[in-house]
Amino acid sequence: MATRKRETVPLAPKEFMKTATLIHTFLMMGLAMAFGIIFYVTAMTDGSSKHELGNTLNYLVPVWAVLVLFAGNAMYRRRTLEIQEDNSSSVEYKLGKYRETLIISWAMIEGVALFTIVSYMLVGNYLFLLLFALLFLVLLTKRPTIERTLSDTQLPNSLFDT
Repeated sequence: MATRKRETVPLAPKEFMKTATLIHTFLMMGLAMAFGIIFYVTAMTDGSSKHELGNTLNYLVPVWAVLVLFAGNAMYRRRTLEIQEDNSSSVEYKLGKYRETLIISWAMIEGVALFTIVSYMLVGNYLFLLLFALLFLVLLTKRPTIERTLSDTQLPNSLFDT
C-alpha cells in the first residue's frame, strides 16, 4: 500500500509570515482574555467553594504541563526534521507543513495553559497562576520570525527578501 502525503494549503513565504504571526497573536490574545475573565470571576467569589479536587490538581497540573511541553518539543523537532529532509517538495508545501507544525505546537501549549487557569478557578491555588504565566511566556517566545522559519526549515535566505 502506497503512503500518501496529506494535503496542505501552500503559502508563499510572505503570506506564511503574515498568517503565522496573526494566528500566534490571536492565540496569545485569547489566553490573555481567558486569564483576565477567570481571574476576575475568581476574585469576586468568597473562596469558600474549594473543591476536594484540589489535592489531585496540585499534582496533575504541573505534571501535565511538563509532559505537554516535552511532547510538544519532541513533535516540533521531529516534524521540522522531516521538513528539512524533504528535498522533493516545493517551498510552498514545506511552509504549509511548517505552519501545521507551529499550530499544533502552539495549541498544545495553549491547551495546558487553559487547563492551568481553569484549575486555578476551581481551587484557587496561586501556583497555577505562576504556571500559567510561565506557559504564557513560553508561548510568547515561540512567536514566528523569519530567522526561526529559515533555521527550522533550512530554506534559502533569499525567500523572505523584500
